[in-house]
Amino acid sequence: MFAVSQLTKLVAHRHGVADYVQAGLVFVSVTWIYSAYLWLTNNPKLENSELERWNLMLGMFCFFGMAVGIPLLAKGNGALLAFSLLAAVVVHFLTFGRIRNVSTAAYDRLAPYAFATSLLIIFAVFAPEPWRWVLWGLAMLTLFFPAARRGFEHFAVELRARHFVERHGLMLIIALGEGVIALGAGASEQGFSTGLAGVVLTGIMLLGALWWVYSA
Repeated sequence: MFAVSQLTKLVAHRHGVADYVQAGLVFVSVTWIYSAYLWLTNNPKLENSELERWNLMLGMFCFFGMAVGIPLLAKGNGALLAFSLLAAVVVHFLTFGRIRNVSTAAYDRLAPYAFATSLLIIFAVFAPEPWRWVLWGLAMLTLFFPAARRGFEHFAVELRARHFVERHGLMLIIALGEGVIALGAGASEQGFSTGLAGVVLTGIMLLGALWWVYSA
């Protein structure tokens, strides 16, 4: 969630279409690797061993590197974001490789696309315009190509539905908390005014409404 909250810094002081497109591409990339780790931890064969805990810890460091690197992308330095994403893919691949079942057989077919996507993003952050956008576009096409070509029925997995509900529920709760923090941080940088008070009140009411709907 820290990585997602960092995305706002890509568009906080910019309003061009390219800035929002760039933020959207990063959002898709971060959500993709987060979902990949959800599938990893959802695997029934994943053992709670010390080695696998260390692997997940390494994955967490990779996510932290991506989060720190997101604001740097707005300054033209996307190396930390791109290489942290590649490292997260490597850790994910090595951890999944220790488990052998239907889910890992499906991931073996997806792994080449994951590595290709990560490498294309690395090339994209170093490439000059307009090639940067071409490479980002190729990365997104590579990401979704397996499902578009074969359909999800070719990637059968062992699924624990309760795990997904729990993880997405936790993500939503954290997101709502991040929203409150963002409102407070933004308001503290401004002088008090009735307009600011109205914005903050509206934001809190919207967050409260989301929580209400989720908890109903």
